[in-house]
Amino acid sequence: MPSAEIIAIGTELLLGETQDTNTRFLARELNKAGIDVFRSVIIGDNQIRITQAIKESFARAEIVITSGGLGPTVDDPTRQAAADVFDEELIFQQHLWETIKLRFERVGRNPTENNRRQAYLPQSASVIENPVGTAPAFYIQSKSNLLICLPGVPAELKYLYENSVLPLISSKYQVHQTILSQIIHTAGVGESMVDELISDLEKMENPTVGLTAYPGLVDIRITAKAADEESAKKIILPILNEVKKRLEENIFGMGEDQLVDIVRARKGKTKSSLFLILNNIPEEISEEIYKTGIFDQVVQKATESTYLENDIQKMYNTSNQNTTGIDLAIHQNRTSLHLLLATSNGFSRETRVFSGHPSLTCQWAINSFLDFLRRYLH
Repeated sequence: MPSAEIIAIGTELLLGETQDTNTRFLARELNKAGIDVFRSVIIGDNQIRITQAIKESFARAEIVITSGGLGPTVDDPTRQAAADVFDEELIFQQHLWETIKLRFERVGRNPTENNRRQAYLPQSASVIENPVGTAPAFYIQSKSNLLICLPGVPAELKYLYENSVLPLISSKYQVHQTILSQIIHTAGVGESMVDELISDLEKMENPTVGLTAYPGLVDIRITAKAADEESAKKIILPILNEVKKRLEENIFGMGEDQLVDIVRARKGKTKSSLFLILNNIPEEISEEIYKTGIFDQVVQKATESTYLENDIQKMYNTSNQNTTGIDLAIHQNRTSLHLLLATSNGFSRETRVFSGHPSLTCQWAINSFLDFLRRYLH
């Protein structure tokens, strides 16, 4: 089974001006096709660095896919970098130029002289026709490697991958496997505790089990290799059930599920309003809470923590609506979050403690509060 590496090209990606969605798409699709992706990298619009990155990737992987840098301007250096990798010249392709002009004519425009740059390809390159854009894609096959250069426009890249790139790879390599992953989302339990509960599963070879920690959340990823998707699902299922058995109420969702959406749906089922009292909560945390759109009324206070329970009970008795509150206390090495909820089922309380980096406190507090509501709001 071949391995692949992905190189995303564009200074705007390094500056954070544009999100790199292409790498995510390519990694998922290549894994589905049974192709291991071992590494991905972002490189700015620098010809020398792109050339070096491709050469380094070739030393590790059979397939290298680049995205971006195929436009008509001087700062689109992928074509020249690819030519340098293979010690080749860029050759003007008249038929490619005619195709480019035709595409411009179809939208009522005239190509500029800059667009002629896109008709130059490395000498041994083969064109990948791009009917949904003006930037020609191409590939170069050597004895041991395959370089595929795709445009950076996500819609174009997606179309070309599905219609040209995957068939190309399948024609050149024995791709008879699929790689399928199932993500399980947990909250309210730390990474070390999750690891302790499922450490034996993490030692398996197929499927593999891995953890990814976020502030207040831990994802468990189960990945299987099999001949087809259905077979991979059968491999994953018993491990998935075992994880569910061990983590139980700490699991809040799967796949694309988001904690805030789970809580929003839980609130909807109660068919009642939800009031919130914030006590000693920093502005950046309160702003993020407002953005969730879950609460019908929010009150900001700054009183002693011991009075918060009385305030919540008073508001609940007055409104007869579910009422929750949070109080945050920052100590020298840790942050304490006091969580309370009054409903017709009674009064629920929890205190959660965070000792991570201060920059992560806001997201930890939000996730911890949402998880508290998920557990007790009925």
